[in-house]
Amino acid sequence: MVPTLALLQGVVSWNWGNEGKKFGFKSEGWFEKTSYAGGADKTGHMMSHYIQKRFYSWLSSKLGHDHRTSQWHGVLAAGLTGLMIEMGDGFSRYQFSPQDLIMDTLGISLAYFLDEYPKLDELIGLRWEYWPSKHWFHKENKDKVDVNSDYSGQKFFFSLKAKGVPFLAENWYTRYLTLDFGFYTKGYKPDFSANPHLNDSQWLTYGVGINLGSLIKDFGPKNGFGEFFSGITKYWIPPGAIYTGSTAITQGPEKF
Repeated sequence: MVPTLALLQGVVSWNWGNEGKKFGFKSEGWFEKTSYAGGADKTGHMMSHYIQKRFYSWLSSKLGHDHRTSQWHGVLAAGLTGLMIEMGDGFSRYQFSPQDLIMDTLGISLAYFLDEYPKLDELIGLRWEYWPSKHWFHKENKDKVDVNSDYSGQKFFFSLKAKGVPFLAENWYTRYLTLDFGFYTKGYKPDFSANPHLNDSQWLTYGVGINLGSLIKDFGPKNGFGEFFSGITKYWIPPGAIYTGSTAITQGPEKF
């Protein structure tokens, strides 16, 4: 299902095969300010394939496969999805990006180790904060489906979880705390301002948050709904779940 949806979105949102482009490779750079999305697309690739691998492995285990089989189902399914996306990009203006494939691999690898070592999973993890940006709501934005490219609405966090530290996990008032370090960009895409890229900026962010996934798992309903919302909030966090400060790496004149 996921590769099929990715294929449809590629045709609709990313113009796969609609521009008459021959297949080609392109170096997009990494986290340079002048790169396509200031690096947010790279953290996005890592995050999305981290989630995909863990979802595919979870689904495989629910279908009755053993741990080792579920691990490889997750790795292969997420890896093939990433490869398919790059092959599709190869026939568009984006072209096949080796950097994207490397970030996919990093996300899948981290997911593999956390699924392999549950104690480590209780200590660290990646989390994604998303809320639509003002430019995503802009009247000129005709594509309201492609939230993956709404980089100004996203933040990516590496989280240290108190649940994985024995003396902190013993007390309810510290058990669900997290220490979070993140990266995000503003102004890159979508950008419908009069001077595109004038306000491009890159930020480091840091703060203290709440481990919503574990909180809902412990206190939420003990049924499919509880498992669903616990799983979602393990990876996606709404704005406000982390109290953060930010430091500009590069900054444009507009304030966000």
